[in-house]
Amino acid sequence: MKLIKIALMLCVTSMSAQSNFVTGSVTTKNNQILNGEIDYQDWKKTPETINFRQGEDIRTFKPEDLLAFQVENDKFISRSVTVDVTEQQLSKMTDTQKVMFEDRHVFLNVLAQGNANLYEYYDSRTHFYAEKGDTFIELINRKKLQEGNQDLMTFKKYLGQLNVLFNDCSSLKISEGLEYRRLPLSKIFNKYNTCISGDDSDNYTKKVEREKVVFYVTAGFAFSNFNFEHPNSILENFDGGSFTTPSFGAAADIPISKNRNKWSLRTELLYSAYKGEFEPNELTTITDGTMYLEQSTLGANVLIRYKFKSKNEDLFPFINGGFGFNYVLSYENYVSYKRVNAISDEEQMFDIGSADSYFTFSVGAGVIYKRFSFEGRFMISDKVLGSVYGSSAITNIGMFVSYQLF
Repeated sequence: MKLIKIALMLCVTSMSAQSNFVTGSVTTKNNQILNGEIDYQDWKKTPETINFRQGEDIRTFKPEDLLAFQVENDKFISRSVTVDVTEQQLSKMTDTQKVMFEDRHVFLNVLAQGNANLYEYYDSRTHFYAEKGDTFIELINRKKLQEGNQDLMTFKKYLGQLNVLFNDCSSLKISEGLEYRRLPLSKIFNKYNTCISGDDSDNYTKKVEREKVVFYVTAGFAFSNFNFEHPNSILENFDGGSFTTPSFGAAADIPISKNRNKWSLRTELLYSAYKGEFEPNELTTITDGTMYLEQSTLGANVLIRYKFKSKNEDLFPFINGGFGFNYVLSYENYVSYKRVNAISDEEQMFDIGSADSYFTFSVGAGVIYKRFSFEGRFMISDKVLGSVYGSSAITNIGMFVSYQLF
């Protein structure tokens, strides 16, 4: 069990440390555009620095070094801003706390451009900035405690700010229900820019691709090893053995980041069945005996998957790791034996039962090619017969093949 936990930790560390250089460009302070590659780390928190590569040369840029940069579907500008840093963690808030601001030089993600521009900055929370002509302001959305009754309320100053900013478009009304989120704000800026310009041909709105869940049918085959240890006089000389385990079921890849070619949550529902017969390692209290292990399970697996980019757009190597919960559907686990010096040589049976359920830890690696996925996976399950039978673990080395449905 310790080995599988260590392997999972190494997988997470490896995935976190991976570089992801993709085509991009930077605009220097003297307005020179440099084309190359940027280490795109699918940022949720706005990056404080970026790594830019041209050939073998890698340079690190801070916001102070650039005017802008662009990578994949993200455009960033460099700007000196004032950030609302008023405490927003409820456990630390008071009804008399002061509103606080901080000056920073940061990268801002461009969400909309036209007669009015919308930018996004994320540190521990989201900040939106609006720009129109000489006006550049943070759109304020702040929680605060009311004095006296300690009720939590939201100060939606951004609604009034937008009403003032867009007052030259009479047909555009700011609804009280306008949410302080990327998509609703981008849409309202796009409507305003279209209102002022008459069309949207010269306006820019960041395209946000909705990450879709990908569904698969999957089947696998594993070489399994049953490890057993118990002091009972009948069971003490059985230590398990090898067998094969076929599996089949359904799976889904759920994106958990902006870049669906990187992180996803792999969920699986698998039916597995195995059957094994094991002889004792030596004969002492029994003259003849065989352990029979026959069991079927329905397993629900949850794996964190990291996909690497490759030059082939149809090919994505990946690694993943996680755990599963296996519910035992049916079992027939027993030992058939004859005792030494018994009065009768009639064969006897000893039922060894089964756990109602057990956990499985998994790590794997593979490749996605077009609609197919191929994975080699190492799995370990503990206490498959229940805690009453001491050590009863199954280790598996298997191969899974999946086909994307939609």
